[in-house]
Amino acid sequence: MPDIANIEPSNLNLKMSQLELNKTILQVDEANKKIGKPGGVETELDQDAFFKLLVTQLSHQDPMNPMEDREFVSQMAQFSSLNYMKNMNREMQNFIRSSESSLAFSFLGNHVDAVDSVTQQPVSGEVSSVFFEGGRPFLRIDNKTVSVDDVSAVHKIVEK
Repeated sequence: MPDIANIEPSNLNLKMSQLELNKTILQVDEANKKIGKPGGVETELDQDAFFKLLVTQLSHQDPMNPMEDREFVSQMAQFSSLNYMKNMNREMQNFIRSSESSLAFSFLGNHVDAVDSVTQQPVSGEVSSVFFEGGRPFLRIDNKTVSVDDVSAVHKIVEK
């Protein structure tokens, strides 16, 4: 076994074989497919794909010029931040949906003024039901459908 400390850098073969190069190209193509697809339809880069890319990067780095620990820590921090922001975005979307639902249900039994988004005609009356279409809340007012976004005023119905 040769003494590693006495190996001259000029004697090292740092080039990838054609097999290694093809394998790396396949791994990069696979990662690119996970990152984004043609036509602007994006998918998520999950944690597994990130670690595969990192292992590939580490296994093919120049042993005489390895990746600095700052670069590695920076990449890990960026991935953690991205993962945190993705989770926060998902939770924020859940909160918004919940808020919209609560708002829609609070209109039940009340008199509202709104504008029909299709005809641009004013709609006024008591909200008889709430339903969801495409994840968005809608109100039923006298057999007319109005989006919660189109409500301009809410009045409590006072019974005499």
